[in-house]
Amino acid sequence: MKTLLERLPIYILPVALVVLEWVIRSAFAIDTQAFIGPSLASIGIGLVMPLTTRRTVEFDIPTQFEAMLEQKGWAVVSTQEQRFIQICWVSIPILMAMWAVTLYASTKFPLQYWRNLALGTVNFMAGILLSEARERI
Repeated sequence: MKTLLERLPIYILPVALVVLEWVIRSAFAIDTQAFIGPSLASIGIGLVMPLTTRRTVEFDIPTQFEAMLEQKGWAVVSTQEQRFIQICWVSIPILMAMWAVTLYASTKFPLQYWRNLALGTVNFMAGILLSEARERI
């Protein structure tokens, strides 16, 4: 299991990119802040996608049984991890719908910047929470 310090850059980088984007847009007087919300929403989806794969489990099993599993292409996955992967697959379409709403709202109501940012932040935080939950399994 990775420590929080090892996982922290994954969570900080998107926020740093949003801040950098804001600085660049401000410097060049480009008013497209409304798209920061959809950017955060898509980052949240990107954090969840890798969680849909199973992790390699290290434990001692008889060599004969291990060979049989490999021959059939089977793997041992804990029930808890299997449920978590299913939760991630169910959450992806929900997060994508939230991203679409955020994208629509940012183009239809660009002056309501804080609402669009809040919607995107919900997706981003969902990605972080699911990533952190994975570390606890």
